[in-house]
Amino acid sequence: SVMNAMKSGGTRGIRTSVIISVLESYAVVRAQCRHLSRILPPNWELILLDDGSQPPIEFPELRPANFTLVHTRNFNPWTQPIARNLGGRLARGDYLLLTDIDHILTSEAVRAVQEFRGSRMFFSRSCAILSEDGDLVRDRRVLREAGWTEQNDAAMRAAGGVHQNTFAIRRELFLDTMNGGYDESLCADGRYGGDDVEFNHRDGRLVEAGLADRDVLGPEIHVYPDAAANAEFHGLSRS
Repeated sequence: SVMNAMKSGGTRGIRTSVIISVLESYAVVRAQCRHLSRILPPNWELILLDDGSQPPIEFPELRPANFTLVHTRNFNPWTQPIARNLGGRLARGDYLLLTDIDHILTSEAVRAVQEFRGSRMFFSRSCAILSEDGDLVRDRRVLREAGWTEQNDAAMRAAGGVHQNTFAIRRELFLDTMNGGYDESLCADGRYGGDDVEFNHRDGRLVEAGLADRDVLGPEIHVYPDAAANAEFHGLSRS
């Protein structure tokens, strides 16, 4: 497929590559780039994959020092697994940190991944949003206006607090042992979901076989209260 990539920053010594595929979500992208520019170390990079936004996402004015914006020009729905795999191939880091645009990394999580030497790390979560300037907002009144309810926290507790598709993983494990990452055939018909479940089942089998370390739980990160109903994000249907 046709792809266009724009880069800034150096080319060597990258420890961790943050990979985020995104559709539209223009204001959140700008806020995320501002936020990440403050907390990512000099030896990290951000790879942002614009997976079919119309109009395309523009190169942000404020961004991390090592930054790549890829326009995949894939206009099919729910092609996140394909975009994530592409990000993994383009990544220069020893570790990949894969997440979604509605998740907000913390400096504590970044430090934990910087020191991590295992196979894969997940993160606990609580609700928050980013201001336009990229500042973290946890005020309950503001979160309620953004769609937060007590059910958000209850649902996260029921899921163990983690997001199954946000994790740091050794790049060689993702690309080599996991055969290039996600099974792209699962999004061939344009339906939502299934890719993360299949990926995690494969990882579990590797752990059982002694080919990967057991997953560990890292520090807290944050997530927007209800991205599926938030007009700031894409409008794809999950049904």
